[in-house]
Amino acid sequence: MAVAIAELLRPGVVQNICSGIGFFALLSVAILLLINNRANRTVADISVHNAWDGNETRGVIGWRLTLLGLAVFGLGIAQTWFRSGTAIAGGDIPPPIGTAWIGRIFETYGWSGSNLGGPIANQGQLPWALVDWMVHAAGGSGALAQRIWLTLLIAGVLVAGGCLARSLRMSPLAGVVVGVLFFLNPMTMSQVGTNDVYLVAMGLTAILPAAVIGYGRGTLKLWQICLSFALAAPFVGFSFANPPVIGMLVIVLLATPLLAWARFDRQVAGRALMGLLISGAVAAAVSSYWFIPGVMAITQTAAIGSLSSLSSWGFTESRSTLANGFWLNTTWGWSFGAYYPFAHWFREFPLLLVRALVPVLAFAGLVFSSARIRLHSALQSARLMGLLSVLVLGLVLLSNGTRSPGFLLFDPLYHLPYGWLLQEPGRFLLMAALGYALLIGLLVDSIGTECDRRHSSGVMRIGGLLSWSKRSTLGAVALSVALLASVPLWTGAIVPGPRDGFPSTHVVVPRYWEQAAGYLNSAAAPSGSLLVLPADDFYQMPYSWYYGNDGFIPNLFDRHVVVPSGQGYTPASNELLDAVRIEDTALLSHDWVEAFRILEAIGTRLVLVRGDINSHFPGRTIASPRKLMQALEVDPNMHRVDSFGLLSVYETDSRHFNPPNNYATTSSANPNLNALAFLPPRTALITSSSLEGHATLAKLSPIQTWTIAKGRLSTRVFLPISDRLVVHDVGADGSAFKTSTRPAGRVGGSEVRTVSIARQGLLTGDSEFQRGSWSAVGNCNDAVPVLPGSRLGGLVESNGPFGSRVLTLHASVDAACDSTALHWKTGVVVIRYLARSLAGSAPQMCVWETLVNQCATVASFSSSDVSAYPGWREYSFAVVPSAHARSLSLFLYAYAPSSGGQTIDQYAGVKAVAVSSLTPPILIGVPPLRYHDHLIVSSNTFSGLSTDARGALHVDVDGLRNGWIVKGNPGDRQLSALSSHGCTELHDSIAFATLMLCLAGGLSWTLLKKKASYGKTNG
Repeated sequence: MAVAIAELLRPGVVQNICSGIGFFALLSVAILLLINNRANRTVADISVHNAWDGNETRGVIGWRLTLLGLAVFGLGIAQTWFRSGTAIAGGDIPPPIGTAWIGRIFETYGWSGSNLGGPIANQGQLPWALVDWMVHAAGGSGALAQRIWLTLLIAGVLVAGGCLARSLRMSPLAGVVVGVLFFLNPMTMSQVGTNDVYLVAMGLTAILPAAVIGYGRGTLKLWQICLSFALAAPFVGFSFANPPVIGMLVIVLLATPLLAWARFDRQVAGRALMGLLISGAVAAAVSSYWFIPGVMAITQTAAIGSLSSLSSWGFTESRSTLANGFWLNTTWGWSFGAYYPFAHWFREFPLLLVRALVPVLAFAGLVFSSARIRLHSALQSARLMGLLSVLVLGLVLLSNGTRSPGFLLFDPLYHLPYGWLLQEPGRFLLMAALGYALLIGLLVDSIGTECDRRHSSGVMRIGGLLSWSKRSTLGAVALSVALLASVPLWTGAIVPGPRDGFPSTHVVVPRYWEQAAGYLNSAAAPSGSLLVLPADDFYQMPYSWYYGNDGFIPNLFDRHVVVPSGQGYTPASNELLDAVRIEDTALLSHDWVEAFRILEAIGTRLVLVRGDINSHFPGRTIASPRKLMQALEVDPNMHRVDSFGLLSVYETDSRHFNPPNNYATTSSANPNLNALAFLPPRTALITSSSLEGHATLAKLSPIQTWTIAKGRLSTRVFLPISDRLVVHDVGADGSAFKTSTRPAGRVGGSEVRTVSIARQGLLTGDSEFQRGSWSAVGNCNDAVPVLPGSRLGGLVESNGPFGSRVLTLHASVDAACDSTALHWKTGVVVIRYLARSLAGSAPQMCVWETLVNQCATVASFSSSDVSAYPGWREYSFAVVPSAHARSLSLFLYAYAPSSGGQTIDQYAGVKAVAVSSLTPPILIGVPPLRYHDHLIVSSNTFSGLSTDARGALHVDVDGLRNGWIVKGNPGDRQLSALSSHGCTELHDSIAFATLMLCLAGGLSWTLLKKKASYGKTNG
């Protein structure tokens, strides 16, 4: 009752309390049911549950018709998703065009679009590749292949749910309920949708446990379950595109012997466990062709660190509450009509009731079973209901993630090794959806069984009719709730049309994309890798005909393609993302030298400009395709090859596009590629300490950390003594400086130079709080009407660090603040001051944009202790005003503690200056003589796993590629050995498959010996 009430309440404290009470009440009942029920089977129980197994003709025909009906129902649902002449594409689902990728499916090394070469894991796409290839071979289109693929998956999910119900000895009616509810539920509607990876995973999480339980019961032989798992292995590989989904499948399979124990007995559970181990080893052996490359791709290229950070996915928990978990919908995008235009349907009657009906129906069996326990009439299904309820409630709790009360379970698991797989825990409700379906199926069977139990053998026919009537009624109710809970799934609304500025998800791919692919894949096209512009600012891009990821572009072309994205499990490196952004900027600013050098660094001879990108899409920062095309038309180093509709292809002048034969060093792992334009042609940047005879790119600290004195900002730089310093008054972002240098002595083998740049002006006229430019202390929170005085205020004293004056602010309510206007016109603002906290909250500042009425963005921040004055710290801020800002003011605060008490903060030595950019100028140390050695550059992305070899020094070239420095003149053999990537995936796959087959063989031998021993004992 508490759960039902919570679902009908508005989100808030009361709803959380009600759902919490309901959760712990259900958990208590489930645990009691699991502990107290000893599964004492009566004759009536066995006869009812075996009716569909003992009567061969009735059972086989009934289940065949059931599974056939579920398949036909799935085929019908799938057709509502499609529109004639269109394909489904949007968000994470790219348009199904192009077949060039199929020919590369078993390659273990190549370009993914987001790298310049590395381990790739296309092997997992084998099931979809077979469908796509066969349809195209028969003269069909990618849209038709997608329609067939999704139709088969949807039908497969429904049939898999029915098979699991059959393996658990449910009736065909319960099988229908389980199959339909497993697919038609809020989880599928909100989280799965048209995502084929999730649809495949749903089918696997039902059909594989069904095979395990079938073997445990003796209805499947060992070779049959092994064959089932072997055939499922490619589909598991397909699901590996979303690694956490594999974790779900493993969890479900490990829990399957427990389900067999709860439903049957220890003997069945033991056989199920042995069958799972043997067939699992067989499946692992078959999976070696995709598993080894997939693991290598994840471990070498995946952003595991960033994925583990809560900040990278914390926004997905905005709806992670128990109440939402109970109705299997915690998806964060549900609050946004652009993503789910049908979400408002479920806030109106009658679909509003779905929120309560789904959990009530799922857990009704707990109340029913617990009542029968008090009557000492335990049924065979009661223990299974208890176990399923405990597991489902655990998943609902886990779906809360870091929010209360889910953090009690989630946080310890998340901090385990590979805990990042638990990110976005709402996806684990997929398993809860399967549990809900099984609970409701058990409830349908239990109602009929209880009715049969209350009738004597003399009136069995009447009892049977009554049983069927009640069971059918409850089944109809369950199916009605399933249909109501998933209206968009069977009406086609799950594939939305145009809405809120987004194009329709029913897309018609413009013919010019296939025309461009047809040309570039032909022998008539120029050779070389292809860079796609404009640069992506997010992995989902706004096209005029489609809004989603760029995965279709590498699939179209039979050549290396660079279209990097910074999101996903295998994102592009920051260096590659920066390089493509610099290319955009260089072309738009007509810096032809820099644009050409960046193309050389990336290794892309061809450029494809997408004229169908909507660069004005709200909230996005994308270079104008039209302006890029205009720039490339006049670029002296480029020429247009051809145009196809809104697409244009350009090629570099091959006379100048050559590999590097010289290099300069930089100590930065993310080198400033703007410096390439100031180096001699064919000179690369390598990450290394200074090397004799080669230029050095001086590393300068961030400008906000430079010393502010005498109208200039200054820092120190260290260079080899013999080098001549060349200064280029240009920052990494193209900003101009007025730079000067002077000698400042020597340290060891390096010469120290002082580098200074002129600032635009001192923005604070009174850094010592003396001249009255600071306003009177006021209340900058004003939540409580109070005037400055005893509860908040400030004063200026003369006992500050280094003889400076100090502003002391105190507040016991709201926030005491003082401010001064900054004499700012343009540029980035660097703020520096000393501060300490004597009590309460830490010091805070804000650069207020007067007309915009917001604090300007803080681009970077640093602080350090002032050793001569304990308690004082020096703070440095780099602040970037918005484009609409016209005037700025600096505010200093003392925020009263939220828990009560007083805050006393002190400030001193406040300085603010404006500079043109935060990126320092480019300084290059040029040696008097060049040392002749050789740089060998690989065609693949830099990897720290590569090592020095054959006397060559392994280096990072341009922050992008592997390279080796070789003394003397390398021979052809050494060049080949160093530039090859030396993949070992094939050997690892063979070794892994052999190991798994040996394990399966050993377990099978143990099982056969056990059977033989058992036979002799009985004999």
